[in-house]
Amino acid sequence: MKEQHKTIAVLGAIVALSGVLAGNMALGFFDNDSSSANSLATSGLMTGHVTMTVYDADGNIKAYQQSDNIIVNQGENCAVKTLFGNVTGATGVICGDDVTDGPGHFNVIAIGNQTVGTDTAADGNLKLVNEHNQTNSGFTRVRDTTPAYTAASGSTAAKVILSNAFTLASDGSAGSSRTVSESGLFNATIGASMQATHNADAMFARQTFSPITVNAGETLTVEWTVNVGGAGTLGSEPTSSQ
Repeated sequence: MKEQHKTIAVLGAIVALSGVLAGNMALGFFDNDSSSANSLATSGLMTGHVTMTVYDADGNIKAYQQSDNIIVNQGENCAVKTLFGNVTGATGVICGDDVTDGPGHFNVIAIGNQTVGTDTAADGNLKLVNEHNQTNSGFTRVRDTTPAYTAASGSTAAKVILSNAFTLASDGSAGSSRTVSESGLFNATIGASMQATHNADAMFARQTFSPITVNAGETLTVEWTVNVGGAGTLGSEPTSSQ
């Protein structure tokens, strides 16, 4: 009989403790840990936005498109290698040919034409579908050596803006016009489309657009914005006018 009373007492204690824990969780006494997890997830967010503006020979705006971009898996993986060095398990991550000092800076802007318009940017992309790389065309890759930077403050993200004005050769040597419907951020001016492998460069982000026609002598300005941290994200609906 005494043993039975002891068993009942132990069971009662367990039930009581369970009730206290449940009550504390309901009242938010364990919210600190949850908030920390949410805070870390938010502050680690990387988002981006890209705009493409075409100016005619007189400087008038001929076409304009904007959209959020996709930061591809390769870009995220290379960002980790850059921040933390020779991390275990990253031997298969290709970040360019500079394996000693890291993958380099993702400040190279490339443009291209993703052919029939059915391709869209995706996490697994490694290069542009059809990059414009003809020498002296004015449309080859360019490194922005002085990107604009805004420091993070409170819940506001750190921000960097990279841009370049691509002017199609006015003498017609690169053709009377070029179509542009994709852009990407890379870490090398030598592109994967110019060689057999992707070992000389790595892509950070990519986006596709409705085709834009740029005539000889006209200028296409491409501007990439990358946000790191912050609580908000940019709208995902692309807009265009042409």
